[in-house]
Amino acid sequence: GLHGNVLRVAPPLTLTVEEADEGAGMLAAAVADAAAEAEAEAGRRGSR
Repeated sequence: GLHGNVLRVAPPLTLTVEEADEGAGMLAAAVADAAAEAEAEAGRRGSR
């Protein structure tokens, strides 16, 4: 991306459905954590 904001996923060719589900869940959790942290940071900035 323009500022290096691209997530490239290159799973092994022998990826199972279960492994894909696990990886997708881990990615979703990481994105949710990052979004929550961004919201908290925005709230801290707004309360100054």
